[in-house]
Amino acid sequence: MLDEREVTESQDQTVIGNASHSLPKFSDEAFASFCATESGDERRHFLDQLSRDSPEEARWFRRLNETGFLESLDSFDNSIEASRKMRSYAGHLLRRKIAEGGSAMVFEAIQEKTGAVYALKVPHHNDEESRERLQREFEILASVDSAHIPKPVAHSSADEEPFLSMQLIEGRGGKSNRLDDVLEIEDVALETKVRWFKELLSAIGELHSHRYVHRDIKLSNLLVGHDNSIYLIDFGIAVVDCTFKSRLSRNDSLLVACPHVAPELLDGHEPSFAADIYSAGFLLLELLAGKQVHSSNEKLTTLDKSLESFDVVIEKACSKNPAARYQSVSEFSFAIDSAFSSHLHYERMEQLRRSMNLKRLAIIGALAVLALYGILYVIGLELTRRNSLEVYANMEDHLIEQGEFLTELQGALTDTNKDLADTQKKSLQIQEMNLRFGDELAELTMFHESIAGEVGSIREELRVIREQSAKAKGALLSVQDQLEQRQNIEDRVEQLRAKLDEVEEGKSETHKSLLDLKQQLEKMKPRE
Repeated sequence: MLDEREVTESQDQTVIGNASHSLPKFSDEAFASFCATESGDERRHFLDQLSRDSPEEARWFRRLNETGFLESLDSFDNSIEASRKMRSYAGHLLRRKIAEGGSAMVFEAIQEKTGAVYALKVPHHNDEESRERLQREFEILASVDSAHIPKPVAHSSADEEPFLSMQLIEGRGGKSNRLDDVLEIEDVALETKVRWFKELLSAIGELHSHRYVHRDIKLSNLLVGHDNSIYLIDFGIAVVDCTFKSRLSRNDSLLVACPHVAPELLDGHEPSFAADIYSAGFLLLELLAGKQVHSSNEKLTTLDKSLESFDVVIEKACSKNPAARYQSVSEFSFAIDSAFSSHLHYERMEQLRRSMNLKRLAIIGALAVLALYGILYVIGLELTRRNSLEVYANMEDHLIEQGEFLTELQGALTDTNKDLADTQKKSLQIQEMNLRFGDELAELTMFHESIAGEVGSIREELRVIREQSAKAKGALLSVQDQLEQRQNIEDRVEQLRAKLDEVEEGKSETHKSLLDLKQQLEKMKPRE
């Protein structure tokens, strides 16, 4: 039976419950069967079967299953098995190799006594030179105090296998956190790159304040921590006032073959702070380019014109003459701040230029729309004028026809008046004959009344013709008003053209101001 003393209270009280509760007694057979089942359907089938045979045991086994008890045991067993497979070296379990260079390897290691995790540097050769280099690197790390340099932990004694343990700089997401690898897989913003480089300058400044020269500043010797900060590593060939130059001959051949090394070292001169400035300038070129380059003569402006100010900084830092370089890290840092400010100013000017172009296009578009509207309006007026002229011509033809008809009517009326005079003359004769021709006189009277009715009809038609003539005159007046509106529109178009000329003059003044500003910026550039 399982002893109650072997069961401890869980921190999650949903598993075991209050410590004062009495725990059930499990049979060894049931507990062994529970531990042997796989998660999923097999374990559910086992618990269902146990519920029918022993409900109390099944209830507690279910609660253990919900807490992941068996999974925790498996994880613990796996960690124990993994630790057994780890290679032991100088009191450390080597978990995995994280880097390898020309003279040493670096492992992620577990200190066997404390369980702490460190970065463990192990040299390729177990000789006196390797031990002295590790001891010197430990002394350098111990003497500097920078947030961007790993803290040392311990180094081997004379009777131990050679090693150097230091702070482990962990990356993000389990990927390689070497800066050259980060630049290959990530698109890093310029602001972040500038911040990283200033952190590197801070670390170099701390080294220089203690009279140390790193001599191997490059992308692969920089790590990006999980806090997105930069850490400078690998001080294996760092020197103090060049006193160890003769003792590092094994690595000098490897050092001078790299493009980030200052040219005076290729000529056999002793390393100085200026050599680190050169290497830092070359690293800045690679950092901003986002890739490895083969010469400090490459220009960033081939990638981005806004980085022209950084080209000036890199050119000074990578000058072949050490005296022409920046003489201190603080001077270099100030130049970086100035270059970044120039970059931001260039970006703002580009945004302003793009904004002005957009405004100019908007004004031209508005003027084009107004011009198009004016043209359409003038075309409309022209069509209206033509229609009005056509109507007027038709009205004139109609009036001519009416005039001709009226002339004919007037001729007919004249003839009628003549006939009426003749009729009156004849009336006297008829009156004289009235007594004899009474019936004929009555018919003549009716004929006279009929003629009088036709005259009234003719007068009504004349009135209608006068009204139509009045309407025609009104239409002519409307056409005259529309022609006056056309003249107003043409005046307005002339005003718009005058405003467009003013806009062009403002454009010329703006262009002149930009040229003056560019000349001022050229004067502000640092002189070598």
